[in-house]
Formats: sequence, structure tokens, C-alpha cells
Amino acid sequence: MTIDALSTTTSTVSAHAISTVTLTAKPAKTAWAAMALLEQLPALPEHLDAASLITYMAALFGVLGSAVWAIWNMAYSVYGYCTSTIVLHSDDETYEYLMYWLGKQKENIWSTSFAAGLGNSGINYMAGMDESVTSSRDEETEENLALAAEDFDKYWAQRMLHDKSHPIVYTPSEGTHWLRYHSTWISFNRHTNKVKVSRDYENHDTESIVLTCLGRNPAALRNLLAEAQATYLARDGAETVIYHSTGRGSWQRRASRVARDISTVVLDPVQKDALLEDIRDYLHPLTKKWYRERGIPYRRGYILYGGPGTGKTSLCLALAGMFLLPIYITGLNSLNMSEDSLAQLFASLPSED
Repeated sequence: MTIDALSTTTSTVSAHAISTVTLTAKPAKTAWAAMALLEQLPALPEHLDAASLITYMAALFGVLGSAVWAIWNMAYSVYGYCTSTIVLHSDDETYEYLMYWLGKQKENIWSTSFAAGLGNSGINYMAGMDESVTSSRDEETEENLALAAEDFDKYWAQRMLHDKSHPIVYTPSEGTHWLRYHSTWISFNRHTNKVKVSRDYENHDTESIVLTCLGRNPAALRNLLAEAQATYLARDGAETVIYHSTGRGSWQRRASRVARDISTVVLDPVQKDALLEDIRDYLHPLTKKWYRERGIPYRRGYILYGGPGTGKTSLCLALAGMFLLPIYITGLNSLNMSEDSLAQLFASLPSED
């Protein structure tokens, strides 16, 4: 018996037994085929023994189960065809773009489930924080300065009380939430991914966010991410952003610092001028072209040496601030550091850095 793409194998169908029914069909046609098969089921006789009834019911539930499975797959296929999706992982900075932007869209988020944490409790919370609650942007108000000039003890007591009261940061918890972006409703699902232990990296969990909107045009999702990136980067201005290695071959933003003026670094003037001139020459587009044409790795290294407090870190901060470059820090004595992991860290650096 054949119904479109449906093939069935049956034993002799009698009023007392149906032995085997095997369905193989495309999900889109199985539901209709299953309904047609139901019509082929014989009518139950008036006197039916228990064994025949059990066999009959098993065949009936098998057909119904196949129909439900087909309808579910058909609905899922239609949903996937009619929606657009973008996935973000917490190991990538775009995840922090979105989390920071979401922290400013509380009135547009339709959800009653949030994760709460202190402002110093990890990068996922820090990513959603406003710059006013980060320590690197904790500027004194005019009132505080006036109070410090009038009564320093009172000012300091208030300052210590304020520092102990860490701000509570709220971010959407794991699960599915809804966001209205302009005139488009977007769902975002936040969930945790389990990562297996490897030879070089410790076991860890990562997070992912899946953005979904109705329609096959993902323009709304791309515009949202572009706006989130612009909002995130605008808070830095001319400040120097500092990244640390995570111990699993990726970089994670940790802080930003006000750019230090190169004139505040104590260094021999001749050495300082030579260093600045060499960096300018290296960053020149013609230099990069020269390296590429000759197949030479485009990189430049400097070794700074001296005792603690001699200005090595200050010089790095000043150079990064002067040329508007981020700083990436890793520890070579880490237990997870190997030649392969170090190569992966360098490979994951932005090309312009």
C-alpha cells in the first residue's frame, strides 16, 4: 500500500490483528499519510479478545505518534524558515556589546526573570554595567570635593560607606526573554554551554545568547548589534582598554584607564624620541605593506627591563594611550600556558593591534 512518499509494510490485516506498521516518509507528508492510514484500520469486531485489542491499540498509537512527530517537525521547519537568528558567545566581545546595551534597555525588555550580582562579581555582570558604577570611572562630584575641603573626616566616612555598598547589577537570567527594538519584537535566549576539559585549558562554562526575529531578513538583528557596539565603544572615549588572557586561548576585557600623558613618564629623552619614532614608522600603512609583500610577519617587540617601580608599566600605558591602542596582558608562568596556547592567543588578537 503506497500513499505518496509513504511506504508501509503490513502483515495480513484481519478483523482480529494488525501485526506490523512501518512508516518512512518526509515530515511534510507524513501527517497526511498517517491520516489516510487511519482510514485503513479495520473496524473493531463486537467480540475482541485481549491480545487482539492490545495489538490493535499498539498499531493505533504508533500511527498517532508518527503523526504527532511529523506535525512537530513540520512546525519546527516552518519556524526555522520564517525566522532569522544570530548567535553570540561569551568568549567573543560582541557578547559584552549586547550585555552592556541590554543594561540600558530595561524599559524595552519584557521579562520577569533576572540574574542579580554585585558590580565586582565577574565579566558577565561587568559587561552590563553602566560606566557610572565602575571603579575606573568613579569621579568625585563637586559636592564631595566641597565636603572634603570643609570636613575631610566626614567626607572619608561617607566615601568608605559608599565603597562598601557595591551596586547590584541586574541582567536577564538564563531562558528566553523578549525585547522590542524599534518596531520589531526580538527574542533572546541566554543559556550556559558546558566545555570539556582539554590538555591545555581548565574546565569552564561559557554562555551563549541566541537572537531571533520574525522574517528572513536579519537586518533588525544586525542593526541592533551595530547599535550595541557603538554604545559600548562610546563609553571608552580616549581611555585605554585592558584585556587579560582567560587561560583558555581567548581574551577578556578587564578594565579601562584614563590615557596617561607620555610626558609624565621618566625616560631618557633620546630613548623616548627614538621609541616614539620607531612606533610611528611601524604603524605606518606603507610599513605594513612592505612586510606583506615580503612575507614577513608584521610584528614589533620591545623588551623593557628594570626593577619594580621604574616605570615599565607606566610607559606601556602612556604609549597605548598616545596611539589609542588597547593593552593585552598574559602571564607566561600560568599552569595552562603552553606553546600552542600562546600561539592561539596571538592568533586571536585583532589584526590592527
